Amino acid sequence: MQLNVPEWMQWLQALGPTISSVVIGSIAAYVAWRQWRTAQDKIQLDLFDRRFALFLDVFRDYRWMSDKPEFANARVDILVRAQVLFGKETRELLQKMFTTRDLLNQPEPDNHKRQAAADAQATLSKRVGDLMVHQLELPKRTGDPKPSLLT
Repeated sequence: MQLNVPEWMQWLQALGPTISSVVIGSIAAYVAWRQWRTAQDKIQLDLFDRRFALFLDVFRDYRWMSDKPEFANARVDILVRAQVLFGKETRELLQKMFTTRDLLNQPEPDNHKRQAAADAQATLSKRVGDLMVHQLELPKRTGDPKPSLLT
């Protein structure tokens, strides 16, 4: 006795395992891609946290730092962290900022030198701040949904 199976059923029997394998593989690939994306976001957030901590250290601690030996380690720490987290340009600007700070802290400096150092200090502080703030921004992804007013 021969069963009369419709043609579409025969196609389903033949292609069913292949289709289910493709679907399951696609789901697994999507999950792996999302895990990779989450790991990338975590790396960016950790980098942001470290950069922001340095940013706060520079502008908070800068006020009380002087050329005394006990502050030398704090300066070296800030400069090394700036080199690693922000790059050479930021470290060089911070070094110049510390140098002009030392000129301002010298006892009895010439008024002309003091004014030039103060102007350089203001310019360097702004450049360092702008550079660090620009690098603090988290990168935007093109596929991210637009924020909603309701969320």
